[in-house]
Amino acid sequence: MAGRASVSSMGHPAANWRVSLRTIPRFAGGLNIAAGPIGNGEVGIATGAEEGGGPHVRVFTAQGKERASFYAYDANFTGGVRVALGQRADGSATVFTGAGMGGGPHVRGFDVGSGEIVLNQMAYDTAFRGGVNISAGDWNGDGVADLVTGAGTGGAPHVEVIDGSGGQMLRSFYAGMADDRSGVTASLIARPNGMAIASLMDPDGTPWVSGYTE
Repeated sequence: MAGRASVSSMGHPAANWRVSLRTIPRFAGGLNIAAGPIGNGEVGIATGAEEGGGPHVRVFTAQGKERASFYAYDANFTGGVRVALGQRADGSATVFTGAGMGGGPHVRGFDVGSGEIVLNQMAYDTAFRGGVNISAGDWNGDGVADLVTGAGTGGAPHVEVIDGSGGQMLRSFYAGMADDRSGVTASLIARPNGMAIASLMDPDGTPWVSGYTE
């Protein structure tokens, strides 16, 4: 992708705010971004480089002030990093990370305020190198955001929900045929009577969206 890695965000017209950030000044590739809670009742943006960039994660407030900046993995890794934001019961926030293409299925969670690692494990077979797609949401209703993972390109459509408090597996299933190798992206959806998982995969060049309940 040409140009520099940057983010622009615009609030509702009545809110009268707009932010434009150059998050990785010397990187001409794309960005992975996530919006969500960043602690103290605030909402912000987390960014990470796409493939070709290092695992540099940054978190910004809605006004563009940097709240956190760190490398989620070895600084020499150039497969990029996926990001997600979630809130904990005490009002603090976690920025979750997933290694990009070429990295193992390594997922981590960092406290936005302190940088402390609160989650650190492999989502799939350690030999898999297709990266991990991630999102966050409170699956089990305990007030702590949980991590939703989907195997990246080259992996089976394996979706997992990992407890944000202790790393235990809360849900694990295949969103398609287990022998498919197009990967999968999954997100949590709040419903009046519980949570659901929406998955997106592209097994034959045609995007498929599926929904799964608790």
